[in-house]
Amino acid sequence: MTPNSQQEPGGWDFFLAHASGDLGRAEELYATLSFLHSRVYLDSRCLRPGDNWDVELSKAQRQSRVTVVLISAQTDAAYYEGEEIATGIDMSRGEGAPHRVVPVFLESVPSEAVPYGLRRKQSLFLNSGGMEAVATSLMNLLGSLTGTPVDAAPTREAAELSRV
Repeated sequence: MTPNSQQEPGGWDFFLAHASGDLGRAEELYATLSFLHSRVYLDSRCLRPGDNWDVELSKAQRQSRVTVVLISAQTDAAYYEGEEIATGIDMSRGEGAPHRVVPVFLESVPSEAVPYGLRRKQSLFLNSGGMEAVATSLMNLLGSLTGTPVDAAPTREAAELSRV
């Protein structure tokens, strides 16, 4: 069982929403953020045999601080990712809402293909420094939300070690 396979007290730091075709990139971000000691929910890593995934995914997202939405050409056809985006947007509405939604563009997509509610969100771009830069930005956001500064940046080698 992986360290993140059971919800820790206080919930999750990050909930990763992704299209099935982007699972490899989601796994890469999971490994990098996990190496940095954040609590990351990724369905392929955290669901256990026999779990009702629709119930568990919803619970994990509601118990997370940040929904990270991976956006690619696959996103438009990803029904369940669309549901997770809508839930995250709903949770983030209102003054002082405790939940954040952060779009991460894995590739360039036409603006009309960006799901509703995400065009107004400040985004991260994979082509601006790679997955390590995305993870560092997310960890800095987490630090600002929790009042705990983050001073470690991941390295490609460290992320690879965390996958073993």
